[in-house]
Amino acid sequence: MKTGPAGRAGFPVGDYQVVGDGRSQQFEHGTYLWSRPGGVRFVPTRIAEAMTAARGPVSTTGFPVGDATDYPGGGLGQRFQFAAVWWSAAGGFYTAGSLGAHYLKIGGPRSSLGYPIGQYTAHSDGSRSQRFQHGTLVWTSATGVVRK
Repeated sequence: MKTGPAGRAGFPVGDYQVVGDGRSQQFEHGTYLWSRPGGVRFVPTRIAEAMTAARGPVSTTGFPVGDATDYPGGGLGQRFQFAAVWWSAAGGFYTAGSLGAHYLKIGGPRSSLGYPIGQYTAHSDGSRSQRFQHGTLVWTSATGVVRK
């Protein structure tokens, strides 16, 4: 594997920063993040943009705990402390909580649901939902996770 500017990250484009209890540095093709739970992990730009839209590593997603994985159709996925972040042609979205656990259990983007195409949403009645290419997952305290 190539390292340095010829490697997957390219040249640094941002300063080394303290982010919560972790560290980060942005490069041409992504961001390196360090945390105690996940160690040093490279987050490709597409995943990093979706992670940032979800309020970043000190909020919704936490820090990465796994490496980015290629998925069908040119998609990407990466596990974080509190969520998984997915990128496909439809955009970047995170899955979390019981919905996210169910989505991973059935195969993530390789499942019959395909990729997420909508934000993970918490509703005023306490339920949660998320739209995917081929269906919607809904969680309520009464039913657990149900596919619609």
